[in-house]
Amino acid sequence: VEFRFKTPHSVGSSGSMTIVQKSGSTGGHWAISLQDNGTTDEYGHLRFTISGSDGTTKFITSSLEKFYNNDFWSVMLTRKSSSGAEHVYDSSTFNTSSYELTTKQYDDTRQKILFQTSQSMTVTASKFNGAFTSSGFVYLGGSGSGAGVGSFGNAFSGSLMEYRLWSEALSSSVFDNHVRAPKAYNGNTSASSYDNLVVRYQLDDNHNMSASMTESVSSTQHIRTYETA
Repeated sequence: VEFRFKTPHSVGSSGSMTIVQKSGSTGGHWAISLQDNGTTDEYGHLRFTISGSDGTTKFITSSLEKFYNNDFWSVMLTRKSSSGAEHVYDSSTFNTSSYELTTKQYDDTRQKILFQTSQSMTVTASKFNGAFTSSGFVYLGGSGSGAGVGSFGNAFSGSLMEYRLWSEALSSSVFDNHVRAPKAYNGNTSASSYDNLVVRYQLDDNHNMSASMTESVSSTQHIRTYETA
């Protein structure tokens, strides 16, 4: 999972907001959210939380960073086997998975990555990996209802850009390229943008996605069709 966000809306403890949330139809959900530090300033934490169907949760939290400075942050969540190898297919049968949450901010005036933080955790129960792989819906900005609401924070207030879902875990060098050039969508190989970019929402055209609006955004990844003989 990869996306960019920015927000100036730090209002103490009530500034915690859900950026991306997945609610599963068979129980279990996960989310990436902002956790305010309780003070109205630029600082807070980014958190990935995953919840099993029984309601138990695990999470990883970034270091304290200037997430509320109204500049774009690039975020990547990867899921691999505990050995670091990629899962050959997406299934809850992999009882052990390693999740890593990485976020970076680039200053194009100085042409350098100013801030970066990365945290990981290993999950050893199928109920958590099932929450990640089970059918359901992914909500940008939070679902507004249903499982997990409130535990992740309020609905997101700010701007989102370029939400992407990959079928491969991007390497650090590829992610760094996207941090520096946000519209780049190369993957780990020359064919990745065609074969492994599953969803790409380009959200940088000033779409107003509030509840009262009827605007929609379509995925712009390569559309593939398959024929059988």
